[in-house]
Amino acid sequence: MNVELVAQMFKNYQSNVLFHLEATENLKDPS
Repeated sequence: MNVELVAQMFKNYQSNVLFHLEATENLKDPS
């Protein structure tokens, strides 16, 4: 498997997880 492709997928996955966590935190505690 292509290492660069895996790294890119991992980066995208990490960004999506961080964005989702921030979004759910904002929904739970609107400030």
